[in-house]
Amino acid sequence: MTNTTGYIYLAANLFFSLLGTLAMKWRATSHSATATEHGRLAYLVSMLLDPWVILSLASAALAMIAWIYALERVELSRAFAFTALIYVLIPLFSWLFLKEHVSIQQIVGALLIIGGVVLAELGRH
Repeated sequence: MTNTTGYIYLAANLFFSLLGTLAMKWRATSHSATATEHGRLAYLVSMLLDPWVILSLASAALAMIAWIYALERVELSRAFAFTALIYVLIPLFSWLFLKEHVSIQQIVGALLIIGGVVLAELGRH
């Protein structure tokens, strides 16, 4: 049931999920002064009018579309294990682009997740 196209859709799902999450976090942080100065409603409006937030919302939609197409081609147990890689990618790219701190525990956890995904995939062959 699994094919290469299915994994391409899974990779697209991860990419769009990552892009949307990072963009939303970046813009939420930069608009936080609006909430302090003008209230929560002004913050929400400024977020919803921000092109990067709109990109983030579009990315979420594209991630869902990729997920739907992936599920057509990949067994759910395989697809779901693959999506665990988002817990590796988010801290990595948050550190690279948002300058967030990543602890040694997060690094060890990420390595365990990678190992788990590899083991899950190898166990199917």
